[in-house]
Amino acid sequence: MIFLATQGIGTGKGQFIELHRTNRDRNSLKSAISRHLSSLISVTVTKLAIAQRQR
Repeated sequence: MIFLATQGIGTGKGQFIELHRTNRDRNSLKSAISRHLSSLISVTVTKLAIAQRQR
């Protein structure tokens, strides 16, 4: 099992995504991780843009 923890968007609560890794689910695991990372990156970029605007 792989646990990916992210900070909740606007809630401050942690969100945990639990992924079961088997041979059958390896492709879905990769796609879930890539989707997770892309959403995490977009949230980070949005936070940086907001911080830049507030200066």
